Amino acid sequence: AKSYNNPSILTHLSATNTKDNSINLSRVINPSKFDVKAVFTTLAGQGLLLNIAFLVGSLIKLDVLHLDSLSTELEILQETVPEVLGITGIVIAMGFLLRDFPNQTLQTFFRERKFFVLKTLGIKSPPQVAVAIAAVIAFGEAFSDELFFRGLCFSSIHQYSGDTIALFVSALICGLAHYPVFGSNIIVESGLGLIYGYSFLYGKMNIVVPIIIHAIYSLVSMYMTWYFATQDIRQRILKAEKNTGSANSDVEFEAIAKAIFDIIDLDKSGFICAKELKL
Repeated sequence: AKSYNNPSILTHLSATNTKDNSINLSRVINPSKFDVKAVFTTLAGQGLLLNIAFLVGSLIKLDVLHLDSLSTELEILQETVPEVLGITGIVIAMGFLLRDFPNQTLQTFFRERKFFVLKTLGIKSPPQVAVAIAAVIAFGEAFSDELFFRGLCFSSIHQYSGDTIALFVSALICGLAHYPVFGSNIIVESGLGLIYGYSFLYGKMNIVVPIIIHAIYSLVSMYMTWYFATQDIRQRILKAEKNTGSANSDVEFEAIAKAIFDIIDLDKSGFICAKELKL
């Protein structure tokens, strides 16, 4: 274990790789405007999920879009606007309340989520660029996830069972499917799946309802995570510059390295153990 009070930790953070339980800082933080590769990789995954939903839906003759009548769908959506906004607000509030909940699993989830957002959006992106990229990812994620997990999985299960079984089984599938994804957690994703599934039922199987709730939640969650994380890093850089009386790349790097150290130091012991290095 190494404490960041030891100057060598800065070199250790930047120079070593993850194969020997050390950290590659460049893998975690992207100082440019945003990580083009990460954005396109995320969008490609969403596109693949979308194609699977339509392909399987066509094979089992299931309309995953549930758009029998556009005017009817819009009427249903209009009727459920207050409920949609209410559910969205509850999901966002729960996310903020759980951020500081003293649970190892949740803290690991939020730590990995912070890594993903910082790497994807970059710590030096202008706010308007960050929110634009976050919006593209959020709406792409909402559209593909809801068509697959609610439009396909929920609806196909619902044909042979009641509302409750379809709701819980599709939510569990959603959680398990997100397990290998960095920045995701089975419990959290299954819980969100329950909420999106309930909104799907409440909206009379109108797929637009969970898509809107999912998109708004993902956008707000991603942007606010980026905002608070980058604000923390900027404050650290300013403090470091004030303390050293100079502004240069070494001071900036040290501030960023210490910020990353604090994120990884889950138990706040001032040391990084082997378990905490398993990103």
